[in-house]
Amino acid sequence: MPLPNLDMDALRSLVAILHLGSLARAAERIGRSPSAISQQMRKLELQLGQPLFRKQGRRVVLTEAGDRVHAYPSDICGRSEMTRKNATSRFEAKLLRPAEPRHASWTFVVLPAEVSARLPRRGRTTVEGTLNGQAFRATLEPDGRLSHWLKVDKALREAAGAAIGDRVVLEIAPAAKEQEPKLPLDLRRALDDAPEARATWESTTTLARVDWVHWITSAKQPATRAKRVADACDMLASGKRRVCCFDPSGYYSKAFKAPEAADEPQGGLSGGRRAGRRHDPVRTASSR
Repeated sequence: MPLPNLDMDALRSLVAILHLGSLARAAERIGRSPSAISQQMRKLELQLGQPLFRKQGRRVVLTEAGDRVHAYPSDICGRSEMTRKNATSRFEAKLLRPAEPRHASWTFVVLPAEVSARLPRRGRTTVEGTLNGQAFRATLEPDGRLSHWLKVDKALREAAGAAIGDRVVLEIAPAAKEQEPKLPLDLRRALDDAPEARATWESTTTLARVDWVHWITSAKQPATRAKRVADACDMLASGKRRVCCFDPSGYYSKAFKAPEAADEPQGGLSGGRRAGRRHDPVRTASSR
C-alpha cells in the first residue's frame, strides 16, 4: 500500500521518538514541546488511519503501520537532499592521523556540513570521487553530528602524493549504485541456519542490508554483538525488512563519532565536525 505524502518534519520527530524510546526525550532532543511532537504524531496517524506506536514496557515501539513509515524515513535527515543526488562537492581538508590505534597508517577527513548535506543519507553511504586527482570509491561513516568522515588508507594517500598533515583537495559525489555490504561471518552462519530470515534478507534493499550490518558490527561487546545477530534473525524471520530502533546517523543515539586526531588535544575531534572546524577550517565549493 503506497504511503501518502507525509510531513518531513513530523517524520524526523517519529525517528527521534523511535531511537530515544519516548516522546518526552525526543521533544527534549529536538528542542520542541512534548505537546507539539504529540500533535505531529496524531497528524501522521490521521493520514495513515492507524496508530504508529505501541507501548512495550517503558519504551514505545512501532506498530506494523509505523514500521512501514519507518522504512521510508529511517535516514530521514539526509533524504531531503535526494533531489541533489547527482551533485558533486569539492572541498579542501587536512589529512588527520587517528589517536587510536597508535602508529596507524591510515588517515581521515571529516566532511564539512554542507558537503554531507548533499549526500542521500546520514548513515553509511558510498561515494565516488578524487583525492588530489586520484580516483577512489569508499564508504563514508557517520560522525554523529549529521555529517560523515572518510577513512583514507595508505595506498590512496601515497597514490595522491599526500603526507599526514597535508591539506588535500577532494571531489566526491554519491555512488551511482550503493555498495553491497560485506556479510559478517557470524551473521552469515546465523542466516544459513534460519531459512525464513535468509529469505527476508535477500528480498530487502541494499540500503537496508547496509543498516543491518552496521547495527551488528557497531556493537561494543561480543555478548551484545551475539544478541544482535540473534535478534536480527528473529526480526528478519518475522518479516521485518529493516532493522528496528537503530539510528544509522548516530545523531539521536550518540552512538557514532569521528576518530580523535592524534595531533589534537583530548576531546579535540571526539565531537566530530564541530571540533574539526575549530582547529581546521575547511573551504568548500560545490557544483552540480
